[in-house]
Amino acid sequence: MMDNATFHKKQSIQQVIIDAGHMVEYLPTYLKSPSYSGIASVTLKSSNIAVDDIIVYAKYRVPPLKPANKKVNFVGDVKTAKVGKIILNDADNNKIADGKNGFEFSTQLVDHNGNPVKQAGLVIKLRQEKGTIVSLPASSETDSDGGGDYYA
Repeated sequence: MMDNATFHKKQSIQQVIIDAGHMVEYLPTYLKSPSYSGIASVTLKSSNIAVDDIIVYAKYRVPPLKPANKKVNFVGDVKTAKVGKIILNDADNNKIADGKNGFEFSTQLVDHNGNPVKQAGLVIKLRQEKGTIVSLPASSETDSDGGGDYYA
C-alpha cells in the first residue's frame, strides 16, 4: 500500500511533507553526512498534531520508492491529558424512570494540543449532581483509543 505523503515546500533548512492531511517536517539527507559505510541518516520531526501510521520512503535516482521497515506514530501526550469531550450516545435524552433505563455517555481524553491520548487503563473520575436519586459509577477506564463508555 502506497502512503499519500507528498512534498509540500522547502523551508530554510527543513522540508515539509503532507501525510494524511497533516504537515510533518523532516531533515533531508543532504543536511546530514553519510557515514563511512554509505549510510545516510534522516530525522522525521513531528508537528503538534498526532499522526498514526507514517511510512517513510526513500529512493535514489529512479523508482521504485523503498518503504522503511516500520510505520511510526506521533501520539498524544498522556502527561497533559484531560477530558476533551463527554457525549451522550443515546438518541433520546428522556427515558422512563423505571429503575432499568439508563443513558450511555462516552469521553475522550486529549492532550494540551487537542490530540487524542490513545492509552488504555487511564481512570476517568465521574460524578453527577443528583445524589443517590440516580446512580453513576465513580470512575471508568479508558480503552486503547483513550475513550471510555459508562451508563447513568
